[in-house]
Amino acid sequence: MALTSKIKESADSLGKMITKNTISEVEQKLNEVERYQRRWSLCLYAIPEQSDENIKLKVSNICAAVVPDSSVAIQDDIDIVHRLGKLDNRPRPVIIHFVKRSTRDLVWRQTKHSEYLRYHKLRFTEDLTQADRMLRMKLWPLVEAARKEGKRAFFVGGRAFVDEKAMHPPP
Repeated sequence: MALTSKIKESADSLGKMITKNTISEVEQKLNEVERYQRRWSLCLYAIPEQSDENIKLKVSNICAAVVPDSSVAIQDDIDIVHRLGKLDNRPRPVIIHFVKRSTRDLVWRQTKHSEYLRYHKLRFTEDLTQADRMLRMKLWPLVEAARKEGKRAFFVGGRAFVDEKAMHPPP
């Protein structure tokens, strides 16, 4: 009888271990798929809201102003634009889904030095998954400390790099 209960306990613990590993693997794969899908999108903050606004036209004009001398027709490469969240006192962020990754990357690169955005107090961000945002929060103290030491530190997606070396979050 004792042997049977030990076997049953072992089987139960093995089943729990397999389930935890399987769930973790599925969550990781789901995050990878979501991250891949979001690579065609950017978020834009601080666009004042108006009733009956044509947000796609506003965003197209902003993107064209950010990349003024581009031969790419940015308006044609913007697929979907809509506001996120519930109506509040502050302007809701806007999600922009591009048809081409090359156009999205061009706009993203140009936002870093855009006088237009600074003047109008607008800000672009990458469209990150929740898991990547949490990872960035954990890595931020390391990046900040490295920058204070004069090292080159930056994020790419959910990963942090200091002097071209990938950083890992503290345990």
